[in-house]
Parts: sequence; structure tokens; C-alpha cells
Amino acid sequence: MEKSKRMGPVVQVTESREEKAAREFGTCQRQLNEQQTQLEQLRGYYADYQRQLEARGRAGIVLAQVLETQRFLAQLEKAIAQQQQVVDQTARLCAQKRNLWLAARTRSEAVNKVVERIVAQEQRRADKREQKESDDLSQRKRREGLE
Repeated sequence: MEKSKRMGPVVQVTESREEKAAREFGTCQRQLNEQQTQLEQLRGYYADYQRQLEARGRAGIVLAQVLETQRFLAQLEKAIAQQQQVVDQTARLCAQKRNLWLAARTRSEAVNKVVERIVAQEQRRADKREQKESDDLSQRKRREGLE
């Protein structure tokens, strides 16, 4: 069996690992986008309630309502901080997944280049063998024609 054919399973494994790493990176990116969207929504809620508090304050809101809104805003601040941590953690995880994917892609490309070189060597050998056989056949025909 030719060496290039024996390398088939190695190529399949490296390509499979690359595809898996790419899928994991893609999944992580989608999760990061979702987490960032949630963070932006929380910030939007906070800004809306902050505006409402200011508008009510100008309109003469009752102290109890001000305190309740401020407590709610404090809870939103806490939720925003927690969500920011989740976004940061997910971003770090995505960076790791990206690095793993890039490393897998590099390995896959390297294996493919090795296989390409092996195939080229095998083709050169086959061409030489074919040329030699052709030359031998031509020489035999000339000898037979001379005899």
C-alpha cells in the first residue's frame, strides 16, 4: 500500500479534530453574543428606570416610590455586574476555543502538506518507472527490428 494511502486515517483524524474545534469555537461565539445581548438589555432596563426616576422626581414622586426605584436600580446594577462577569468569562473561553481551533487547523494543514509531498514523490517515482518501461520497450523493439 502506498504511503499516501496509509496517511489517509491521519488526515481524517486531524481534519475531524479541526472541525470539532471549529464547531466548539462557533458555539462559544454564539453563547458570547447571547450573553452580550443580555448585558445590553440589562443596561437598557437600567437606563430606562433611571430616566423614569428622574422624570418622577421632577413631577414630585412620593419618597417611598423613590426608595423602591432606587432599590430596584441597585438590584439591576448587581445583575449588570454579574452579567459582565459572565460575558468576560465567556470571552476568555472563546479566546481559548479560538486558539485550539487555530492550532488544530495548523496541524491539519501541516499533515495535508506532508501528504501532498508524499503524493508528489509517488507520482514522480511512477513517472520514472513508466518512462523506464517505455524506454525498455522501445529498445527491445529496436533490437528485434535489427535481428
